[in-house]
Amino acid sequence: MTHIKPSKLFGVVKGSIGFDETEREHLKNCEECSRVFAAFQTYFGEGACATKKRGTSRLGSGIEYGMLQRFKQGDRVYLIGPIAENYFRAIGTVREVTFVGNAYRYVVEFEDSRTDTFFGFELRRASSEV
Repeated sequence: MTHIKPSKLFGVVKGSIGFDETEREHLKNCEECSRVFAAFQTYFGEGACATKKRGTSRLGSGIEYGMLQRFKQGDRVYLIGPIAENYFRAIGTVREVTFVGNAYRYVVEFEDSRTDTFFGFELRRASSEV
């Protein structure tokens, strides 16, 4: 499948259209489409526009109320941004994914056995060589 058109990604964020099963699967596996979708969610999604109508959960799709799950259990991640200064060797593994309020939260277990919970924008996927 080719990439999902940005206009379709935007329409899903705004709630005017939805994904079909092929598009949902593509979005879960395509980093480029996922990034565009996440950018639209950040600037035009429910958090940015309080009047947006809530969608419904699509169990197993990686999308909850239109929000894309950026990481899954078992992914290796590292902290980014100012919060990373508070963590030594801030590389860990996602142990749990929850959807609270209108955002995904990720419980990360670090290499020294500490755990903490983060938003997706505070994390980046670590390369498999790390």
